[in-house]
Amino acid sequence: MQIAAFTLIAVVSTTASAATEAVMKQEAMRGDYQSQRNLAYSYATGWGTPQSPNYVPKKPVDACAWYRVIATSTNPKVQSADYSNEWTYCSKLSPDQSESAWILAKRLIKQIPAK
Repeated sequence: MQIAAFTLIAVVSTTASAATEAVMKQEAMRGDYQSQRNLAYSYATGWGTPQSPNYVPKKPVDACAWYRVIATSTNPKVQSADYSNEWTYCSKLSPDQSESAWILAKRLIKQIPAK
């Protein structure tokens, strides 16, 4: 039974990593909760190398902005971990970076359709 659970986790993880930055952003801008989380995490940690087709550069300000988009949304899928992610990744920014993240988050919130 554990093997099946491990396989499922691996498949989900592989599917998330298979998306390019552009695809994740497109889905996130449509209001897809999981794509927003995947994009925020990818920006927070970076993904792949510049030579890989799925490369996502580390962008701490963008990561924080997306975590703020998620945390301020009314999506019923938002959970306590989302608020924790916002605090964890945004608290690492300088005051100027945090302000830039809020500006970006506000712009994104206006562009994303309510769910």
